[in-house]
Amino acid sequence: MRIFKHLILFGLLLSSTLSSLDMKQEVARVEKLIAEAKPEMKAPLLVQQAILYFEDQNQEKAFEVYHQALESVLTSQEPSIEESENYKQALSIYLNHSGSTPQESAERILDQFGVELEKNPEDHQLAFVVSAALANVGNYPDFFLVFFEAYRHLPNHFMAYRTKAILHIKLMERARTERERQFQRESITENFAKAIETNPRDDSTYKLIIYFANTSQYEQIVKKYFTQLIEQDVKVPRKDIGFYVQHAIEANQKVLAQRFLDKAKKWYAYSRSIEEAQAILDVSVKSND
Repeated sequence: MRIFKHLILFGLLLSSTLSSLDMKQEVARVEKLIAEAKPEMKAPLLVQQAILYFEDQNQEKAFEVYHQALESVLTSQEPSIEESENYKQALSIYLNHSGSTPQESAERILDQFGVELEKNPEDHQLAFVVSAALANVGNYPDFFLVFFEAYRHLPNHFMAYRTKAILHIKLMERARTERERQFQRESITENFAKAIETNPRDDSTYKLIIYFANTSQYEQIVKKYFTQLIEQDVKVPRKDIGFYVQHAIEANQKVLAQRFLDKAKKWYAYSRSIEEAQAILDVSVKSND
């Protein structure tokens, strides 16, 4: 369902009757407009084309063109802005959906903050969270619109980098060659790294950068970001403790794994997850003695 069809991109009103158009003809028409467009109009036209591809059931091309739209954005110096209370609350739900699935959290965000964004379209930080929620419920046409509007105003926000990394995951899943997959994986790592640099307190991004690390960079990435997570004292959920310890073992970072578990024991007075992870680490250390 199109929720944000009213959004205007650089004066380009996206039609609310796209479903009634001949998609192939419309794609061709927009392609012609893109070829003739001034630089400042190219990005919003590419967004429109991405929506057309998605509504024509061509998701691979939709994500590819949308990536081109983001790469074509012309941005100016970012303004200094304060975090709204709506943004803080929505972000907390998005990053800390304990006891619920990502989709359930997304629906909660849309229910509580979709209308707030409609009322305050200049709250671009809130728009980042709403756009992520839209993607999590599969509403990519609205995601394309809402994220683009936020991105062109705040391209260096940590949610901008985080979402771009997830977009590259989508592109990697659809890559046809190993070379394409390698390129996308490097882009994933690059954007997650920038997200961590911008917001080093978000535990979920550390998990993602480790999970999607290139084989050739795996040990280096695990060591770097596992060390940073420990030194920053970033508290991770109990359910993720085993994940970090297992990856530290696989990356030959058992000393770091023990430092992490020692830190986790201070976070949680008792945790079965910590006990299980400690037992796995002890066995691994003993096997190398």
